[in-house]
Amino acid sequence: MKALLPDHDEHANAEREGYDRLRDDLIRTVNARPPVLLAELARTVVMAYDQNDKTAHALVKRAAELLTETVSRLRTTSDNGPLVLAGSVAGESSPVGRLLRQTIHEHFDGEVLTARDGVGGATWLALGVLDPALATRSNHTRLVS
Repeated sequence: MKALLPDHDEHANAEREGYDRLRDDLIRTVNARPPVLLAELARTVVMAYDQNDKTAHALVKRAAELLTETVSRLRTTSDNGPLVLAGSVAGESSPVGRLLRQTIHEHFDGEVLTARDGVGGATWLALGVLDPALATRSNHTRLVS
């Protein structure tokens, strides 16, 4: 925490009931950084998650809930076509991705696939719209691997 917030005084008094200075300082510092640098924090959360850190587990759970909520805005429970996930957070090796897949399977029908490349995943979905016979697993693998 010292590396991220070198000027933070952990002994400073709260300004009001329920106020968390560390939380506020951390949010302000993270929001001031370029978004791509959030990836550094994701690795930190994953390492803490792997060590059974309660806060990291809560962050992972909340991230999966928010992503599932986003899916529910785009997909109805009657949709049964494939759902393609992309990105490192939604990846199969990510704790968020694993929990996301679990919750998606609990709420939605259809296959959940992983796109290693967003363009390849979009191309595969477009093939299915043009000709469902082209949206095969082998074409998916060829496009996104």
